[in-house]
Amino acid sequence: MKQSPNFIVSDVAGKHLLMPIGRGVLSLDGMIALNDMGLTIWNLLAEDTSYEDLLGQILSEFDVSADAADRDIRSFLARLKSVHAIED
Repeated sequence: MKQSPNFIVSDVAGKHLLMPIGRGVLSLDGMIALNDMGLTIWNLLAEDTSYEDLLGQILSEFDVSADAADRDIRSFLARLKSVHAIED
């Protein structure tokens, strides 16, 4: 999976926002505030990346249990898919 070219990250008032561009900008449902882990995942998705690679990278960069990381990554990926921010 990887990033859709129809989304960008913008820094607004010290916060990272994932925002649609082009026709997608008409739907503000696609705007997502990113925490540090979300931003890391988004950056990793710049290249075609497997779920296993995402999990491994998150576990190496963040002080989080494997169960919590798994749950958070799956939830975040589901949100990204729901707004078409990632492609398979």
